Amino acid sequence: MILLDQIIDNPIPYAHSLGLTKLNEEIHKEWIRRAFFMDKHETTQAHRGSYKSTCVRVGLGLRIIAKPFTNTILLRKTDPDVKDIITAISKDLKTEVAKGLMYEIYKKVPKFVADSYSEIELDTYCGVMGRQLLGLGLNTSITGKHGSVLTDDIITLKDRISGAERERTKSQYQELVNVASENNMYIQNWGTPWHKDDAFTIMPAPEIKTVYDTGIISQEEIDTRKSMMTPSLFAANYELKHIADGDVLFPEPKYGAFPVGAKAFAQIDAAYGGSDRTALTIMAESGDSLHVVGKLLTGHIDQYYNLIVSMLERYQVQGCALENNADKGFLKKELTKITDIPLVGYHEKMNKYYKISTYGKSVWNRVVLDMENSDYEYISEIMDFNENASHDDAPDSFASLVRWKYKKKKVQYYT
Repeated sequence: MILLDQIIDNPIPYAHSLGLTKLNEEIHKEWIRRAFFMDKHETTQAHRGSYKSTCVRVGLGLRIIAKPFTNTILLRKTDPDVKDIITAISKDLKTEVAKGLMYEIYKKVPKFVADSYSEIELDTYCGVMGRQLLGLGLNTSITGKHGSVLTDDIITLKDRISGAERERTKSQYQELVNVASENNMYIQNWGTPWHKDDAFTIMPAPEIKTVYDTGIISQEEIDTRKSMMTPSLFAANYELKHIADGDVLFPEPKYGAFPVGAKAFAQIDAAYGGSDRTALTIMAESGDSLHVVGKLLTGHIDQYYNLIVSMLERYQVQGCALENNADKGFLKKELTKITDIPLVGYHEKMNKYYKISTYGKSVWNRVVLDMENSDYEYISEIMDFNENASHDDAPDSFASLVRWKYKKKKVQYYT
């Protein structure tokens, strides 16, 4: 048992033996131990890229090994999210180092009684109800389940851009709280805040570790990430605070599915390096609504020719506008080689803020965004836009398409 005590006291070498060598900080040691013991209600907030979920993975794996009398429920936003961690924990338990630890404890290598994408149980389990580890998506009812609960990233970017999603997450979490109180279960919450009114507001007061507290990310990388995000999004995800977005032009839109077979048009705002990103907007008018699908792609546009064309063909786009100020028509020539969709080039002369605040703003109350098929960053960038915004690729693409097809044209377009 000395070996087990040593590992629980300092689980970092054990994590390294599993190949998780990026867990090096003192905070990682503390987080693994927290997920292992799960002995009180608590909330841990930490910045993106701090390896929270990796620590949860190691802690829950050790919990299965060393606490055979406990039931644990892992709750994540979606079923695929659950699958990722459960599969990783199963893999860890099958390593030689984990087998050696279990042999040291039980004088045998335990066998798996359950081993799937959603549950794990070893034949050392001494409980009477439920599985040792059960993974559930947030939309799954927890009624009738037994065990202490660890929620990991049940609040996501989807909660940032949708009030309905925030309320849904709160409602589902409240159900969890009710069940936990009835069954004397502990709830441990892990994640990163996304909105001032997200579900963290109804969780226990969090321990907060910002990007400046952990030392995990270098200052150079912090500066790079900051340059790629809107100020409010960076503040929420890395500084764990909410700041005013300023005089934003675009309130939360309506959401809904893109109409099948609708007459669609598109616009590409291409990026050729630096912190800019390629924005692709696809739009179709249906009744009084303008349905929108948007993508935001990091890096040089030449990586995305096939992806873009597949999107245009998927939505049966009947014409696509391309600004040619930067590339003198090169993008149009390249895409013409791989698609027959009409491509329309134009030279941009209009002030960007004026274009976005007039053309884009004028139709926003008609917009229905397809959240499921759009990049959340695309939606977030539009909603965060103001006169001083450092990133405007998405709203620029959106406004340019509105001006081309849904308002009187003020620039010359040519084929």
